Amino acid sequence: MTMTANKVFSYFVFFGLIIFTNSSVEAKSKIAASTTANQEVVRIKVASVSLNQTVYDYARNVANILKAIDHAVKDNVDVLALQELCLTGYAADDYHQWNKNNETVWRQIQHIAAYAKARNPNLIISVGAPWHYSDKKLLANDPLYNINNRPYNVQFVITHGRVVAMAAKSILADGPTEYEPRQFNAWPITKGTIMVKLPDGSEVPFGKPVVSFGALKKYATLFHEQCAEGWPGINDDLTIIVKEQDEARYIATLSKTTDLSLVLNPSASRPQPALNKEQIRIKGLALSGSTYAGAYVYTNYLGSESAIYAAEGSQIYAQNGKVIHHGQRYNFNDVSYSSTVMELPYALKGKSHTQIEHSFINHALENKSEEADFEQVKGDDLVHEEFMRSIALWLRDYLAKQSWPAQGYLISLSGGADSGYGAVALAMMLELDVKQEGVVGFFKRFPQLKCKDEALRIFEKEGAEAALDYIKKNLLAFIYLPTENSGSITLNAARTLIEGGVLPDGTKVKGIGGTFTVHNVQRCLDEYIITHASIDMQKTIKDAEADKSHGGFKSWIVKQVSKLPGLSSVYSGWMEKKIKEEVLRYVNAEPGSKPVLPSYIQKNCIRPIPTWSNPKDDLTMQNYQARTRLVVPWAIANQEGKIPLVTSNASEAALGYTTAGGDMHMGGVNPIGGIPKSTIKKSLVYFEKRGLAGLKPIPALHYINVQEPTAELRKADPTKPAQTDEGD
Repeated sequence: MTMTANKVFSYFVFFGLIIFTNSSVEAKSKIAASTTANQEVVRIKVASVSLNQTVYDYARNVANILKAIDHAVKDNVDVLALQELCLTGYAADDYHQWNKNNETVWRQIQHIAAYAKARNPNLIISVGAPWHYSDKKLLANDPLYNINNRPYNVQFVITHGRVVAMAAKSILADGPTEYEPRQFNAWPITKGTIMVKLPDGSEVPFGKPVVSFGALKKYATLFHEQCAEGWPGINDDLTIIVKEQDEARYIATLSKTTDLSLVLNPSASRPQPALNKEQIRIKGLALSGSTYAGAYVYTNYLGSESAIYAAEGSQIYAQNGKVIHHGQRYNFNDVSYSSTVMELPYALKGKSHTQIEHSFINHALENKSEEADFEQVKGDDLVHEEFMRSIALWLRDYLAKQSWPAQGYLISLSGGADSGYGAVALAMMLELDVKQEGVVGFFKRFPQLKCKDEALRIFEKEGAEAALDYIKKNLLAFIYLPTENSGSITLNAARTLIEGGVLPDGTKVKGIGGTFTVHNVQRCLDEYIITHASIDMQKTIKDAEADKSHGGFKSWIVKQVSKLPGLSSVYSGWMEKKIKEEVLRYVNAEPGSKPVLPSYIQKNCIRPIPTWSNPKDDLTMQNYQARTRLVVPWAIANQEGKIPLVTSNASEAALGYTTAGGDMHMGGVNPIGGIPKSTIKKSLVYFEKRGLAGLKPIPALHYINVQEPTAELRKADPTKPAQTDEGD
């Protein structure tokens, strides 16, 4: 499905590294052009449509497919290309291999075919779904015996109300997030194309079928190269291994004997590396693919189907080694539609496996849909746009597709870069969604939100911006959890980002929105440390009374008063308070000092009490704060029905400078886990100064951007530099 694991993490593939030169493409294109110079051409309108599906949610997924058909019918399209496994969703893991019969899939395919026939029988549709096939009459060692009974990853070709061909995927992605060989069988190229019987009794070509469509001996051909089938011979830096491509890329071999008018590449490719993955697809797949065919159309899936990432919904149209059209990526609609008209030569060479009647229309040359604003961003800045849009789309889908009525998100906001980036992602999620779908459309996706009625009332009276502010206030909760080690700098940075404030030059700025509250956890921290020592309090009180160094404890008057009716508990509480004060005095002693813990406390502790004065206790004391902070955000999230988020970057995961209970366990999911710290810092400056393309800059990020990242977990030592993440 995507490139192999060593390619997934190539975060820094820049435009300048693309060695797959135009000259090599043009050379092949001239050869292709010379063979078709005298052929008649036909104009064909092709639509590439990316759908935001949910794994095995047939009702939702079929509804989106029918919407795509409606768009295509209205646009008078010849061929509608949909993504890989669009019927079931791609990221379904073992659900696919549990598909031991085809009954449910077949019912959905029949419904889609009937709907399309009623709307326009001339329309040709490519729909992806799993399909189980086996021939138990063969020897068990024959691939088609299908000894493991796994389904095939199939594209159904549908027209005139029926399935006319089925293309089965031959090269399965085996990366860390795909693992397709566990779920599917790979169709053996050596088997070519066979005829299979469908539940309705019809027989259709299955495997690697070439489909001819047209009339009066004037036909164009349709063929599928499914996602990973296009990757052989393509390196990370886009250099091409010609021998590998010619031998392992099936369309390279097939094109020598058969005219391929139109090749569709239905895909479910994850976006990593966020920077320049689209260029890899364009140059490595589409442009090179178009040299073997009259035209090449790539269709990727959109959003999060229930996976740990959101795909872009790429739609690439290539012809003669050039991109002729490019759809909009990171679309917040469920159906991202684009189309273009291309001139293709009629097929003369080779034989097809099936022929279907199709009426060609003399289309005017045109494109439908335009690229998003951010596609104009060049160079290093593109990574800021792509990461943020991918995360925002994923956060939107993750919230919308919960089976319980989730009411938004919560972030423990430290005033630093990581949690600040997460907060911006949440704000961008809502801004991008409302900008594209409108306030009313937003609540069609989120009917469960308790703020719906009031937000719609505000929208009618005050407009979209006021309604968006209200939505943010209800959906986004940001909490600041200080201890005595926290400073005013981080508090001001966190508060300004959310609520706005005044910059050093006196400029008043608006925050990104949401609810900001402060919850001091120092008292919780103190109690945890005392609990850590497991002090036998009653024995400690008795020993304190007997200790000669504390004459006040064994005061005759105090002891006599404590014997009065009802005052014994008061006395015990007072004694316990004094003992805790003594413990905390010891715990919070200045670094380098030599505090003494009274023997009557020390001998009654199961474990030694840590102190800032002891360098050996430094790690323990720092992590205590992170773990103490864990409880509060979860409690608030549970109370408000929100999802708590982790904000730990990829550098922390790689280098290990994280806090157990803080970075690693503060929330349920982590939207920034794939982004290096360096990219986060640069992105926040980009958002402050320029803003996400199409949205306003965020000057409220100023105080986060000017400070050194710090967890503020260590007690300040005037003899040493202030604590920083990178220093640690």
